[in-house]
Amino acid sequence: MESQKLESIVIDLQTLQQLQGDINKELSELLNNSKLSEIFDKYNISGQNILKVQCSLDLTQFQGRDTGIGHHPVEFSSEILETEQTIIESFQSGFCKPCPAPGYPRGCWVGGID
Repeated sequence: MESQKLESIVIDLQTLQQLQGDINKELSELLNNSKLSEIFDKYNISGQNILKVQCSLDLTQFQGRDTGIGHHPVEFSSEILETEQTIIESFQSGFCKPCPAPGYPRGCWVGGID
């Protein structure tokens, strides 16, 4: 039986930034559709940037997709390796109640990455 070598998945800086952006966008959508407004109402709380959310990507834990014969190895481009960062952190802007943007009378997440 011949052993098969799995092709490496190489992640460059642009791909990592796109991944981070996609995760932040999804988190914003989840938080905008959450019941946070009801929780703040329960405690009679309102204001700008009431709550901030932090997201961390641990690059040391990345694995490629399982192909049935193993996971594709994940490698990072030299520009990522040179930074010696293993944890990439980002912050979502705060929850605002009432929301300054039309269409979210119960509150919303505003801004982007802090």
